[in-house]
Amino acid sequence: MFFFSLCRHLAEEIRVEYTDRLSKGKAVDDLVKLAKEIVPYNMAHNAETEACDLLMEIEHLHLLDGYVDENSFHRVCLYLTRYFKVTI
Repeated sequence: MFFFSLCRHLAEEIRVEYTDRLSKGKAVDDLVKLAKEIVPYNMAHNAETEACDLLMEIEHLHLLDGYVDENSFHRVCLYLTRYFKVTI
């Protein structure tokens, strides 16, 4: 539980820092690298929505394809379908 909470807080820090750096025209490669380490953990621990949210916030949703498997596919598709219906 501790590690999950730590990943959640780190993901939020990445989101904030990513937005700040983009607005200043700074590099974000290290933040994307960190996100790539958090997303597999989230996917393996039934936190698909948090993985999707992080990737959307850092504008790298295309990376999700590498982490979805037959166990998470349905939940990811359901979440993204609902998300994009609400935001459109």
